[in-house]
Amino acid sequence: MEKVKKIFGLLATLVLVVVLGYLGLCSLYNFDLSWDYLSYHLPHILHILGKTTFTEAAKLVEVNKGFPPLTHYLQALLLKLTGKFSATNLINYLSIIGLLSYLRFRQGVKGFPFLISSFLVLSVPMVFIQMTHSYVDLWANTLLTLLFAEAVLTEEKNQSLSLRSVSVFVFLFALAIFSRYQMWPAALIVCAFFLFKRKDALLKAPKKFFLLLLLLASIFCFWPLRNIYKFNNPVYPLQSPVFKSYFNNVRMDPKSHLHVPAYIKPYPGVFKFLASAFEISRFLTAEPFSWSIDQGHPKGVDSPHHRMGGWSIYTMILLVLLVIIVYSNIKEKMNYFFILILLTSFFPQSHELRYWLYLPLIASLFIGIGFMGNEKIKSSLALFLLVVIVNFSYVFYELFPKLVRQPIEMYAPKEAEDFWLEASKNSVDKEYMICKMPYTLFFAGKNFNQFKVTECPID
Repeated sequence: MEKVKKIFGLLATLVLVVVLGYLGLCSLYNFDLSWDYLSYHLPHILHILGKTTFTEAAKLVEVNKGFPPLTHYLQALLLKLTGKFSATNLINYLSIIGLLSYLRFRQGVKGFPFLISSFLVLSVPMVFIQMTHSYVDLWANTLLTLLFAEAVLTEEKNQSLSLRSVSVFVFLFALAIFSRYQMWPAALIVCAFFLFKRKDALLKAPKKFFLLLLLLASIFCFWPLRNIYKFNNPVYPLQSPVFKSYFNNVRMDPKSHLHVPAYIKPYPGVFKFLASAFEISRFLTAEPFSWSIDQGHPKGVDSPHHRMGGWSIYTMILLVLLVIIVYSNIKEKMNYFFILILLTSFFPQSHELRYWLYLPLIASLFIGIGFMGNEKIKSSLALFLLVVIVNFSYVFYELFPKLVRQPIEMYAPKEAEDFWLEASKNSVDKEYMICKMPYTLFFAGKNFNQFKVTECPID
């Protein structure tokens, strides 16, 4: 029996390596045609490098002025190093490789527990999809996951404050804060966890405690204060959650990004979160349900599926069951996670799960760590891995066709290619306003830098 388990473990490892290798190739070579990427992510990346003659829609220009910029700068670096537009996808792929490496080498999880955690991570459809796309959600959520792991999961002797652990935590905190607005409240919560778990050591060294608080506060406040100074709004161009009448420089309609299906709008955020996490819209209509990068639906809020789901009800059930199994082994640490889940469910847009991917990622880490050294369930690990792989196989089967359909390198609509021929007959200084969002970027030329094209204004 042990020999069979060993062979099964080797086969599972081989499958994991092949899948990760394939996703890596897709990330490097497949051009992302997602709406957000073409409309303002890629244009901003190209502006950072000074390599485009395209101008986004006016409102999206303001988005890039106000949003935390770190991810775009890193994607610009990837583009510059590789010379491939598609390489901007690597920010997400490498973040998951980093997460799995952290689990293996920093947390010491190996064998069946590591394989179970790895396949659980890949069984979250939004994670699987975003690993080969350039949206900034997965990167930011992976950072938050690592931040939580450093705060709660990493054990220190006598809970002392080593320079290494503090440095790693502060570094991850800074990366998360400068990557995405949605990470700010969760990062503050995790920061509180970090300080609370080490309160005894901090109270014994009040000077270090004060300096650490000052450093964390400086990192957190830098971008909001910068936006207040430049735009009189800490979260420009969005509506500020506090002092709305004072921070009134808002360029994006507060209602335009809520994307709440009509049937669920009256319910509290906690219910919206749970309904989305367990994909209950599947059972409310005969309308087909599918997974996508952001769960947007062509019908918008008129569809019960719009912005709902994306974690897979089957993966969620597995995560819940496995968390219950390992709970007694890591009870104290798990309680921090439950607090984070509860508070996240109250966040604005709690039903849009792409912003809260850190929750299934953290759960996957917990499960692997909880299985390590648990002799009571050691004999069942192969069975658990088999169930997890079966679930992953279903997710892979559903999503693989979307990977195949991604274009290799840049794709340009025929209409854009025809425009290039006509525009090449005119002066290079002639300016064009074209309304083909999100594909307007392609009209700027094969490498997005030949013709002066501006996107039409949007509501």
